[in-house]
Amino acid sequence: MTAAVVAVALLNSALRLGLDHLWLLRALMLLTLPVSAAYSVVGILLDLPRPPGPREFSFGG
Repeated sequence: MTAAVVAVALLNSALRLGLDHLWLLRALMLLTLPVSAAYSVVGILLDLPRPPGPREFSFGG
């Protein structure tokens, strides 16, 4: 939820400043990497349920 809010805020500011989408993608990648790493570490420490990885998604099967 927080990541979605941050993504929308970044998109709005990028559009306002007239920046291209590559800058936005770089900023999103830089933001999501530490967040996902921190979530993984906290999940391992607290044994929280982790979100499914790319191989665990089922496409209509």
